[in-house]
Amino acid sequence: DYIKNNNIFTPSMKELEMYIDGYIRLPKSVVLTIDDGWRAGIGSEVITEYELNATIFLMSKHYDPRNYQNEYIEVHSHGYDIHNPGICPGGQGGAIKCLEKSKLLEDLNASREKLNNTTYFCYPFYEYNDYSIQVLKEAGFTMAFGGYYEAGNLRAYPGINKFKLPRFVIMNYTSANDLARYI
Repeated sequence: DYIKNNNIFTPSMKELEMYIDGYIRLPKSVVLTIDDGWRAGIGSEVITEYELNATIFLMSKHYDPRNYQNEYIEVHSHGYDIHNPGICPGGQGGAIKCLEKSKLLEDLNASREKLNNTTYFCYPFYEYNDYSIQVLKEAGFTMAFGGYYEAGNLRAYPGINKFKLPRFVIMNYTSANDLARYI
């Protein structure tokens, strides 16, 4: 309700990328994203009901993108089968941080293939490092989302590093006032 009632624009990933690259300006905006896939159906119903644009970052081995896409919802990569904790040291141990390059490229290419050659990615568990970014670029991705306060930034802006995009994480305990403050 808050987003719709306050006429806040919800850009597509392409529009966000064009904004970051300095090709377009955006009005007051918020990019809506949903991770994983296991509860994406609930989110997609709300997004569609309110006619807002959003992206689902899908674990593409486990979920069919056709179940979510419509005129308001884009589906992009959360990896094919690399959303597994405990693979790499530190944090939750997301595989994107240390898995052998050939295996990562195989996974990322499988995900891109299943998701219509997407170039947009969201790091599993919000974890990444310079190695992750290098492999994503080699796999053909052009933007990737981390987590809250990514690299000290609160919001995306023209010229920001497109492989360290910030996001506010919204949980079931996030209030409407929290959301308004984020926006």
